[in-house]
Amino acid sequence: MANACQFAAATSAQAHVGLRRALIPMYGLVGAAIAWGGARVLYPSVGAYALYSRHGISTVHRTFLVPLLLTLGIGIPLFLVIGVLPHPHWVIYPLYFLGFLLFLLVIFATRTVTEWDLVVCRLAEQALGRPLPRLQTFLERFSRPAVPK
Repeated sequence: MANACQFAAATSAQAHVGLRRALIPMYGLVGAAIAWGGARVLYPSVGAYALYSRHGISTVHRTFLVPLLLTLGIGIPLFLVIGVLPHPHWVIYPLYFLGFLLFLLVIFATRTVTEWDLVVCRLAEQALGRPLPRLQTFLERFSRPAVPK
C-alpha cells in the first residue's frame, strides 16, 4: 500500500506543478487556488482508486454520494450567481456555513443518516460525559432502518 500512497502523492504533486504553471500566469491568485484545490482533490481520488483496484474496497457509497451530488447541484449555481452579483468580501465566510447547512439539510431530506453517524453521536456523549437524547432521537428519525443481510 505504501507504493499506492507514494503514487497518489507523486501524481498530486505533478498535477499541482502543472496546473500552477498553466493557471497562475493567466489568473494569478485565483489560478493558484484552483491548482491547489485540484491537487487536493486528486490525491484522495487516486488513493481511493488504488484501494478499490487492489483490495476491492469501495469508498464511494450511496449514503455519501447522493447528498454530495445534490448539494453540488444546488450549491454551484447558487455560488455562481452570488459571484456575479456585487457583494462585500466578508460575505465569503457566511457562504461557507451556508454550504455546510445545505449539505446537512440534503442529508436529512434524503434520509441518508447511517448507523455510523449514530456511533459518532454516542462517542460525543462519552466525550461530553452526558447523554444527548434529543440529538440521538433526531438522527434516528432521519436514518433508514438497517437492511438484513
